[in-house]
Amino acid sequence: LPGGEAGALDPLAGKMDIVLADAPCTGTGSWRRKPDAKWRLGEQMLQTRSKEQRDVLKTAARLVKPGGKLVYVTCSLLPEENMDQINRFLAARPDFLPENLESLWKKLLPDTPPPLIDGKTKAALLLSPARQNTDGFFIAAMRKKE
Repeated sequence: LPGGEAGALDPLAGKMDIVLADAPCTGTGSWRRKPDAKWRLGEQMLQTRSKEQRDVLKTAARLVKPGGKLVYVTCSLLPEENMDQINRFLAARPDFLPENLESLWKKLLPDTPPPLIDGKTKAALLLSPARQNTDGFFIAAMRKKE
């Protein structure tokens, strides 16, 4: 939430079963539909979005109740906005554990091979235009310890 609006969420702190953090991003996952967007992406924009993503994760995390889940999504294909953010978050927040999205994918879509998954934690999926014929999307899930 921009500016002073973040305080509006204070009554929800530690009460939510699931929080979806749809983080602002560079939009690299939508380049097939908007190819001219790549010319607007620069280092400053990436740094700005990265800070905003850290802020979104911080705000979202405080809303999750013990045993609840935090789901982080972007429409980016860049590691700096995706797995790097998740690794940084998990390193700073030992009260959150990665959720295994590979097993969830296989349970829900047993006949469909899962998209690229972070091999270490299996907490992240990366859908791409080349593999799933979609825009690029990153999805990661973490559970707050009880």
